[in-house]
Amino acid sequence: LEAAHKKLTFELELARKVQFALMPRPPKPRGVLQVAVRYTPANQLGGDVYDFYRLDNNRLGILVADVSGHGVNSAMLSGMVKALAAGLSIAVLEPGELLAGLDVAGEQYFPEGYFCTGFYLIADEETGLVRYAGVGHPPAMVIGPNGPRLLQSNPGMLGIGMVDGTAGASDRLEPGESLIIYTDGLTDAMDPSDVIFGEDRLMTLLQSHHGNDPTDILNTVDGAVASYTAPGRPADDINIIVVQRPAN
Repeated sequence: LEAAHKKLTFELELARKVQFALMPRPPKPRGVLQVAVRYTPANQLGGDVYDFYRLDNNRLGILVADVSGHGVNSAMLSGMVKALAAGLSIAVLEPGELLAGLDVAGEQYFPEGYFCTGFYLIADEETGLVRYAGVGHPPAMVIGPNGPRLLQSNPGMLGIGMVDGTAGASDRLEPGESLIIYTDGLTDAMDPSDVIFGEDRLMTLLQSHHGNDPTDILNTVDGAVASYTAPGRPADDINIIVVQRPAN
Protein backbone atom coordinates (compact mmCIF):
# COMPACT_ATOMS: atom_id res chain seq x y z
CA LEU A 1 0.00 0.00 0.00
CA GLU A 2 2.83 2.39 0.83
CA ALA A 3 4.53 1.62 -2.47
CA ALA A 4 1.30 2.32 -4.36
CA HIS A 5 0.90 5.63 -2.54
CA LYS A 6 4.45 6.67 -3.41
CA LYS A 7 3.88 5.76 -7.06
CA LEU A 8 0.64 7.77 -7.18
CA THR A 9 2.32 10.75 -5.50
CA PHE A 10 5.18 10.60 -8.00
CA GLU A 11 2.79 10.44 -10.97
CA LEU A 12 0.70 13.36 -9.68
CA GLU A 13 3.82 15.45 -9.17
CA LEU A 14 4.95 14.62 -12.71
CA ALA A 15 1.51 15.59 -14.05
CA ARG A 16 1.72 18.86 -12.11
CA LYS A 17 5.05 19.69 -13.72
CA VAL A 18 3.64 18.90 -17.17
CA GLN A 19 0.58 21.09 -16.55
CA PHE A 20 2.71 24.02 -15.38
CA ALA A 21 4.96 23.61 -18.41
CA LEU A 22 1.88 24.13 -20.60
CA MET A 23 1.09 27.45 -18.90
CA PRO A 24 2.71 30.13 -21.06
CA ARG A 25 4.77 33.03 -19.81
CA PRO A 26 3.35 36.51 -20.42
CA PRO A 27 4.15 37.77 -23.92
CA LYS A 28 6.79 40.45 -24.32
CA PRO A 29 5.31 43.90 -25.00
CA ARG A 30 4.92 44.95 -28.62
CA GLY A 31 3.23 48.26 -27.90
CA VAL A 32 1.73 50.14 -24.96
CA LEU A 33 0.53 47.13 -22.93
CA GLN A 34 2.28 45.03 -20.28
CA VAL A 35 1.00 41.64 -19.07
CA ALA A 36 1.58 39.55 -15.93
CA VAL A 37 -0.01 36.27 -14.85
CA ARG A 38 -0.25 34.18 -11.68
CA TYR A 39 -1.71 30.67 -11.44
CA THR A 40 -2.12 28.91 -8.09
CA PRO A 41 -3.87 25.50 -8.12
CA ALA A 42 -5.69 24.35 -4.99
CA ASN A 43 -4.26 20.85 -5.36
CA GLN A 44 -1.38 19.36 -7.32
CA LEU A 45 -3.48 19.65 -10.47
CA GLY A 46 -5.88 22.46 -11.32
CA GLY A 47 -8.83 23.09 -13.61
CA ASP A 48 -8.08 26.72 -14.51
CA VAL A 49 -6.45 27.40 -17.85
CA TYR A 50 -5.19 30.48 -19.66
CA ASP A 51 -3.45 31.24 -22.92
CA PHE A 52 -2.08 34.08 -25.02
CA TYR A 53 -2.40 34.33 -28.81
CA ARG A 54 -0.24 36.58 -30.97
CA LEU A 55 -2.62 37.77 -33.67
CA ASP A 56 -2.03 39.95 -36.70
CA ASN A 57 -1.96 43.77 -36.66
CA ASN A 58 -0.38 43.88 -33.18
CA ARG A 59 -3.39 42.28 -31.55
CA LEU A 60 -3.13 40.01 -28.51
CA GLY A 61 -5.74 37.40 -27.63
CA ILE A 62 -6.07 36.43 -23.95
CA LEU A 63 -8.19 33.52 -22.73
CA VAL A 64 -9.03 32.60 -19.14
CA ALA A 65 -11.24 29.55 -18.55
CA ASP A 66 -12.29 27.66 -15.43
CA VAL A 67 -13.36 24.02 -15.61
CA SER A 68 -15.76 22.97 -12.86
CA GLY A 69 -14.09 21.25 -9.92
CA HIS A 70 -10.37 20.74 -9.52
CA GLY A 71 -8.05 17.78 -9.55
CA VAL A 72 -7.19 15.20 -12.21
CA ASN A 73 -10.46 15.26 -14.19
CA SER A 74 -10.62 19.05 -14.34
CA ALA A 75 -6.93 19.25 -15.26
CA MET A 76 -7.43 16.89 -18.21
CA LEU A 77 -10.44 18.86 -19.42
CA SER A 78 -8.57 22.15 -19.06
CA GLY A 79 -5.88 20.83 -21.42
CA MET A 80 -8.58 19.99 -23.95
CA VAL A 81 -10.06 23.50 -23.63
CA LYS A 82 -6.64 25.00 -24.25
CA ALA A 83 -6.11 22.91 -27.39
CA LEU A 84 -9.54 23.71 -28.84
CA ALA A 85 -9.27 27.42 -28.12
CA ALA A 86 -5.87 27.72 -29.80
CA GLY A 87 -7.33 26.65 -33.14
CA LEU A 88 -10.38 28.86 -32.74
CA SER A 89 -8.25 31.92 -31.95
CA ILE A 90 -6.87 31.83 -35.50
CA ALA A 91 -10.20 31.20 -37.18
CA VAL A 92 -12.54 33.70 -35.50
CA LEU A 93 -12.63 37.49 -35.50
CA GLU A 94 -14.70 38.28 -32.42
CA PRO A 95 -14.31 37.11 -28.80
CA GLY A 96 -17.93 35.98 -28.60
CA GLU A 97 -17.41 33.74 -31.63
CA LEU A 98 -14.49 31.99 -29.96
CA LEU A 99 -16.50 31.24 -26.82
CA ALA A 100 -19.49 30.00 -28.82
CA GLY A 101 -17.17 27.80 -30.87
CA LEU A 102 -15.54 26.50 -27.70
CA ASP A 103 -18.96 25.57 -26.33
CA VAL A 104 -19.88 23.60 -29.44
CA ALA A 105 -16.50 21.90 -29.80
CA GLY A 106 -16.22 21.09 -26.10
CA GLU A 107 -19.64 19.48 -25.78
CA GLN A 108 -18.44 16.16 -27.17
CA TYR A 109 -15.60 15.96 -24.62
CA PHE A 110 -17.17 17.16 -21.38
CA PRO A 111 -18.62 14.32 -19.24
CA GLU A 112 -22.05 14.83 -17.73
CA GLY A 113 -21.91 17.23 -14.82
CA TYR A 114 -18.82 19.08 -16.06
CA PHE A 115 -18.73 22.52 -17.68
CA CYS A 116 -16.48 25.54 -17.84
CA THR A 117 -16.69 29.30 -17.80
CA GLY A 118 -14.58 31.56 -19.96
CA PHE A 119 -13.51 35.14 -20.66
CA TYR A 120 -11.75 36.04 -23.90
CA LEU A 121 -10.46 39.38 -25.08
CA ILE A 122 -8.54 40.75 -28.02
CA ALA A 123 -6.38 43.75 -27.16
CA ASP A 124 -4.84 46.19 -29.63
CA GLU A 125 -1.32 46.59 -28.28
CA GLU A 126 -0.87 49.93 -30.04
CA THR A 127 -4.04 51.72 -28.91
CA GLY A 128 -5.25 49.91 -25.77
CA LEU A 129 -8.60 49.08 -27.43
CA VAL A 130 -10.06 45.87 -26.00
CA ARG A 131 -12.85 43.71 -27.45
CA TYR A 132 -14.14 41.12 -25.01
CA ALA A 133 -16.80 38.55 -24.16
CA GLY A 134 -17.43 36.20 -21.26
CA VAL A 135 -19.73 33.28 -20.47
CA GLY A 136 -20.49 32.41 -16.85
CA HIS A 137 -17.22 33.99 -15.78
CA PRO A 138 -16.58 36.71 -13.18
CA PRO A 139 -16.49 40.19 -14.73
CA ALA A 140 -13.09 41.59 -15.55
CA MET A 141 -12.10 44.69 -13.58
CA VAL A 142 -10.48 47.87 -14.86
CA ILE A 143 -8.72 50.06 -12.29
CA GLY A 144 -6.99 53.38 -12.69
CA PRO A 145 -6.84 57.07 -11.83
CA ASN A 146 -10.46 57.61 -12.92
CA GLY A 147 -11.85 54.88 -10.68
CA PRO A 148 -12.84 51.23 -11.26
CA ARG A 149 -15.30 49.71 -13.72
CA LEU A 150 -16.46 46.20 -14.64
CA LEU A 151 -16.37 44.42 -18.00
CA GLN A 152 -19.39 42.19 -17.61
CA SER A 153 -19.70 38.56 -18.63
CA ASN A 154 -22.81 36.87 -20.04
CA PRO A 155 -24.65 34.20 -18.02
CA GLY A 156 -24.36 30.56 -19.03
CA MET A 157 -21.90 27.68 -19.18
CA LEU A 158 -19.48 26.42 -21.80
CA GLY A 159 -19.07 22.80 -22.86
CA ILE A 160 -22.73 21.79 -22.80
CA GLY A 161 -23.76 23.02 -26.27
CA MET A 162 -26.22 25.68 -25.15
CA VAL A 163 -24.42 28.91 -26.05
CA ASP A 164 -26.17 30.29 -29.12
CA GLY A 165 -24.03 33.27 -29.97
CA THR A 166 -22.33 35.43 -27.36
CA ALA A 167 -22.64 39.19 -27.27
CA GLY A 168 -19.38 41.02 -26.76
CA ALA A 169 -18.44 44.61 -26.03
CA SER A 170 -15.43 46.91 -26.22
CA ASP A 171 -13.46 49.18 -23.93
CA ARG A 172 -10.18 51.06 -24.03
CA LEU A 173 -7.36 51.07 -21.52
CA GLU A 174 -6.21 54.61 -20.97
CA PRO A 175 -2.74 55.47 -19.65
CA GLY A 176 -2.46 54.43 -15.99
CA GLU A 177 -5.22 51.80 -16.22
CA SER A 178 -5.01 48.05 -15.62
CA LEU A 179 -7.42 45.29 -16.60
CA ILE A 180 -7.67 42.24 -14.34
CA ILE A 181 -9.14 38.89 -15.41
CA TYR A 182 -9.49 36.23 -12.73
CA THR A 183 -11.22 32.98 -11.83
CA ASP A 184 -13.79 32.68 -9.05
CA GLY A 185 -11.41 30.81 -6.76
CA LEU A 186 -10.14 34.28 -5.87
CA THR A 187 -13.42 35.90 -4.83
CA ASP A 188 -14.76 32.63 -3.32
CA ALA A 189 -11.76 32.24 -0.97
CA MET A 190 -13.08 32.04 2.61
CA ASP A 191 -11.85 33.25 5.97
CA PRO A 192 -12.06 30.95 9.04
CA SER A 193 -15.71 32.05 9.50
CA ASP A 194 -16.60 30.97 5.94
CA VAL A 195 -17.08 34.54 4.70
CA ILE A 196 -15.94 34.89 1.10
CA PHE A 197 -13.30 37.40 0.00
CA GLY A 198 -15.83 38.79 -2.47
CA GLU A 199 -15.89 41.04 -5.52
CA ASP A 200 -16.25 44.31 -3.61
CA ARG A 201 -13.24 43.60 -1.40
CA LEU A 202 -11.19 42.68 -4.46
CA MET A 203 -12.15 45.82 -6.36
CA THR A 204 -11.34 48.06 -3.38
CA LEU A 205 -7.97 46.34 -2.96
CA LEU A 206 -7.08 46.62 -6.64
CA GLN A 207 -8.15 50.25 -6.96
CA SER A 208 -6.08 51.23 -3.93
CA HIS A 209 -2.99 49.83 -5.70
CA HIS A 210 -3.81 50.90 -9.26
CA GLY A 211 -0.50 52.73 -9.61
CA ASN A 212 1.57 49.58 -9.03
CA ASP A 213 3.16 47.61 -11.85
CA PRO A 214 1.48 44.33 -12.91
CA THR A 215 3.69 42.01 -10.84
CA ASP A 216 3.25 44.17 -7.73
CA ILE A 217 -0.53 44.01 -8.20
CA LEU A 218 -0.36 40.20 -8.34
CA ASN A 219 1.81 40.09 -5.21
CA THR A 220 -0.61 42.40 -3.39
CA VAL A 221 -3.59 40.18 -4.22
CA ASP A 222 -1.68 37.04 -3.25
CA GLY A 223 -0.74 38.52 0.11
CA ALA A 224 -4.26 39.76 0.82
CA VAL A 225 -5.86 36.39 0.04
CA ALA A 226 -3.26 34.48 2.06
CA SER A 227 -3.89 36.73 5.07
CA TYR A 228 -7.66 36.50 4.64
CA THR A 229 -7.76 32.68 4.52
CA ALA A 230 -5.07 32.04 7.19
CA PRO A 231 -4.51 29.67 8.85
CA GLY A 232 -6.22 27.84 6.00
CA ARG A 233 -5.79 28.31 2.27
CA PRO A 234 -8.11 28.86 -0.73
CA ALA A 235 -10.20 25.80 -1.59
CA ASP A 236 -10.22 26.41 -5.35
CA ASP A 237 -7.69 27.21 -8.07
CA ILE A 238 -6.86 30.88 -8.57
CA ASN A 239 -5.76 32.40 -11.87
CA ILE A 240 -5.16 36.13 -12.33
CA ILE A 241 -3.99 38.04 -15.40
CA VAL A 242 -3.14 41.76 -15.30
CA VAL A 243 -3.02 43.79 -18.52
CA GLN A 244 -1.67 47.28 -17.89
CA ARG A 245 -1.22 50.42 -19.95
CA PRO A 246 1.42 52.31 -17.96
CA ALA A 247 0.93 56.01 -17.28
CA ASN A 248 4.12 56.94 -19.12
